[in-house]
Amino acid sequence: MRTHLWLMLILVGGLQSCGYRGLVNPNVTQVPAGGQTKVMVVPADFVINEVGFGRSQERVVAWELTASKAFENAVKELSDNQTSYVVANYDQLSSDEHDVLDQHRALFATMVPILLQIKEGKTKVWTEKRSNLTYSLGDGLAFLKQKYEVDYVIFVIGKDTVRSTGRIVLDLFKAVIPGAESLSASNAYVVVGIANAANGEILFFDTDTAKRKSLSNEGDVKEMARNSLSDFRNLTRQKVNSK
Repeated sequence: MRTHLWLMLILVGGLQSCGYRGLVNPNVTQVPAGGQTKVMVVPADFVINEVGFGRSQERVVAWELTASKAFENAVKELSDNQTSYVVANYDQLSSDEHDVLDQHRALFATMVPILLQIKEGKTKVWTEKRSNLTYSLGDGLAFLKQKYEVDYVIFVIGKDTVRSTGRIVLDLFKAVIPGAESLSASNAYVVVGIANAANGEILFFDTDTAKRKSLSNEGDVKEMARNSLSDFRNLTRQKVNSK
């Protein structure tokens, strides 16, 4: 599933919908009346592999956790700057509630290949879905609205492959040898979905890929967060300004 997902990401990288960077559900106009929109960021499901001297790959969990926190911090910083939405405290949830959000994040991940097809819009059926996005995670998130007054839930998944220092040195050496094969790091990918907490509807969906960026770099992660959340930020800003 993961291999299939990232191959599809490569195919749709850089595509933008007319008027929006990503996909936006028409029901996004049905926002809370008055006050700020309240969002909760579910810790990102990032996979970061380091390629070693002999091309072996090792998953680096510490980098994944750091990248996840960097994404969450980016959302909070954007909130502080924009003031049209606030970020709920994820840590106030119970362990069982954290498990529920993890399960919904996994469910969102299974929907990503379909949403990417819709974003690409190469066939008529996907083009129609673009203007009538009706995908939902179900009502399992409703407790966030009822108990914590959360309006939207942000789900994030991503992947990156980073070369180790030894691998970089080896590749630099090979680059000057005719016929020698060097290894480039792969693109970093981020996929973001924002769901309505009350009914689980997917309201926003976007992706960001960066050839010269890495999920192991906090600044790069924050820039990818800004890019992939641009539709959400623009619409929440418009809603506040129109009141």
